[in-house]
Amino acid sequence: MNSADLSTVYELIRMRVNSQVKGACHAVSLKLPVALDGELAFYKLVNWGFAVFAEAARVPFAFLAQLPPRSEATRTKDDLGRLRTFLSHNLSEASRSDRKVLLLLNAWFRAACGYELPTTEEHFRSCCASLYSQLDQVLRGLAEACLALTDEIDGSQLSEDLACRVSVDWPAHRFDRVVEDAVARLGDPGLDLMEFRRQRLDGWRKQLALARKGYEAPFLASVVDRDLLDVFERRLPFQVQKLVEQFGFESGPLVASLLLLRRLEASTEVEEALRHALGVLDKGDVAN
Repeated sequence: MNSADLSTVYELIRMRVNSQVKGACHAVSLKLPVALDGELAFYKLVNWGFAVFAEAARVPFAFLAQLPPRSEATRTKDDLGRLRTFLSHNLSEASRSDRKVLLLLNAWFRAACGYELPTTEEHFRSCCASLYSQLDQVLRGLAEACLALTDEIDGSQLSEDLACRVSVDWPAHRFDRVVEDAVARLGDPGLDLMEFRRQRLDGWRKQLALARKGYEAPFLASVVDRDLLDVFERRLPFQVQKLVEQFGFESGPLVASLLLLRRLEASTEVEEALRHALGVLDKGDVAN
């Protein structure tokens, strides 16, 4: 078990991919541990793996994983992301998302070292061995998948498809302007825009890959508009206090009743009541 073998296999993948799609796989500046012998080695192995799977070769790996022998590159990238979070960030039991991450980490560590969380050098040695095996298996599968890019029948089309994926792989910050423009058009629902982008970034990149060449920007704008409207749909498009102040409502139950009407299933009576209520609000004639 030699950590340098992982770098050798990655360089083979990089050579095979870049020979067909120039610049698709990038060099990795992080160094692998010399020996897989404990906690520090585990840190280095996780960071190197994350740099490869989530940064240097994210798009090519996702593409190659769909080709025979269909390696578990996506699952491995997700595992590395969680492991990196565990090693570098505070995870709170009070956070629902953090609890989910911890549950998945506990399952990975149990399989790797027999414990929910590693605490000794022996535990970390076992974790190193498990992660090395996972990375080695996936990288070798991806190296084999690269051969499809030079296949006499399908290779040219596959290489063209990969080149298209790479060309629309926008860096995360390019999406920020698209989000800001959507908020300017549709209104600000009080979102943390960075978090809004972070939660949807992978999906937006996949959608962007569907766009016809030259139409990427308007296509993506429509996708972001849709997601922003979904946020509006799950909340009131106004503050109740402003509604009360604008129309002079004195009865809290009246306001609540009007708002609850919007949640009822469609029926003739409800539709008629809602139409009347909204008409009253539009006119500002609360007395009727």
